[in-house]
Amino acid sequence: MRRRLSVLGASLLLVAAMMAASAPAVFAQEEGCENGQNQVFINAWLKNDNEEQTLKHLDKLVDCIIDEPPGEGQ
Repeated sequence: MRRRLSVLGASLLLVAAMMAASAPAVFAQEEGCENGQNQVFINAWLKNDNEEQTLKHLDKLVDCIIDEPPGEGQ
């Protein structure tokens, strides 16, 4: 049950990220970061079935969306 809720939450965040990515150029500042993390997140979720890795990449995707790319300033 807990795994299903985690996947559901991750799916909802992915849909929100995709909607933000399709918005006008206001959100396109870090397009490379967002696109890359989106692809890695999808690969981890669908191909690897590794919940820990999937959540790690989801966190990095959200960082890209809110304009705080992972690795900068750390």
